[in-house]
Parts: sequence; C-alpha cells; structure tokens
Amino acid sequence: MDRARGPLLLGHRGAMAAEPENTLRAFRRAIDLGLDGLECDVQRAADGELVLIHDDTVDRTTDGTGSVGSLTSGALAALDAGGGERIPTLAALLAYAADVARTGPAPFLNLELKMPGVGPDTLALLDRVGYAGPVALSSFDYPTLVETRRLDSAAELWILSSTWSEELIAQAGAIGATCLDLRHGAITAEVAARVAEAGLGLVAWTVNEPEDIRRLRALRPPLRALIGNYPERLLAGGD
Repeated sequence: MDRARGPLLLGHRGAMAAEPENTLRAFRRAIDLGLDGLECDVQRAADGELVLIHDDTVDRTTDGTGSVGSLTSGALAALDAGGGERIPTLAALLAYAADVARTGPAPFLNLELKMPGVGPDTLALLDRVGYAGPVALSSFDYPTLVETRRLDSAAELWILSSTWSEELIAQAGAIGATCLDLRHGAITAEVAARVAEAGLGLVAWTVNEPEDIRRLRALRPPLRALIGNYPERLLAGGD
C-alpha cells in the first residue's frame, strides 16, 4: 500500500468474522477481499511444528480438547477447526502467501508469538522457507521479543499491549522494537503524537466499528497498521 494513503489493513486471524479464525479459509478470504495482509497466532506443537491457533487449548476453536503444546501436529491437524477447516501450520501459511506473491503483492504477515521461545523457531522457519514478503513479529511476552532481536537485528518487532503507558517507549528502546501494537481504545491523538515523537510506529487492534476505523485512519502521521475482524469495514474506511 502507498504509505501516503494510510495504514496497512490486516485481517485479525484472517477474516474471522465470516470464517473460522486462524484457518487457511479465513486467510484466503481476507486476501481475496483486498486486505494488505494478515495477523495470526503462532504456537508450537508437542513435536516442534509451528501451528496457528490463538488459545492455549484447542477447546474453544475446534472439536477437540487439550493444550496445544501437549498435542502433536498430526493430532492437531486431525481436529475440525470449523466447517471442516484444519489448524494450519505456519509453513502452510507461508506457502500460501508465497503463492499469492507470484501474481500480486506479497501479503504482509503479522505473526504473534504466543509461546515463550517460539521466536527463534519462527525465524528459523522464515529463513528456511525464504518467504520474501514483509513480516512483523509481535508479542505480549517481551522476553520473547528480546530473544528474537538477539538473533535478528533487522526483524520488524511489535510490542503488544492492551493499555498505553510511557514505559512502553522505554521497553521498545530496550528491545529494539519498531512499533507499539495497542488495543485500539488506548490510542488517542496525544498517544499517537508521543509515539511518533519517539520514532516508533503505531498499530491498532482489534478495530471493528466504523467510527473507530474513521478516527484511527484520520490520525497523523498515519498508523502503521489497523487490524480488524471485518475486511470489508477496514477497506471501506469506516464509511
């Protein structure tokens, strides 16, 4: 996207308002509708495979039970994640994104690191696969971001937080983070100005209501990204 036109528009767990979250069908719908990219959640299965699921357990989003980290990737793949969809691997998402990039812009991937220590595994897979598109790694677990930064001085890292505080500026500096990734309600014009003054980008999640989309798109300088459940609303700019 032309940066003068505004923030990147990313599908939260894909197009999760219409499709099973964190599934390839949700990712495809978000990209097919015209979003710039996707936000998804990275965890590690018992056998080390990186899989895309939000919760610590599979209970809410599948027909199975148990913790993600205690199940193998094969056991996870056997579960129904909604409408016959399966819990995808990160490798499968990267393959899909690379396929999209063959005929158009490479999708921007915001990979949220949900488990301690999963950052190095994610970097290793990205290096092995060689995905050429833009990637940002985000986390609420700041030691995971520190560990990730030690291994990759150039990675785009986003600090996730539900609230705003001045302390986030210092934490971003200590980590070498490039953006603050805040719950949309925590972002005001004053917060946006302070973050820009500190030389950081600003990302808003989860932006679903038209009035919030309009407000956040109007901020200057533009936010780095808006993440939402409804691709059509993001694309309409809140109109």
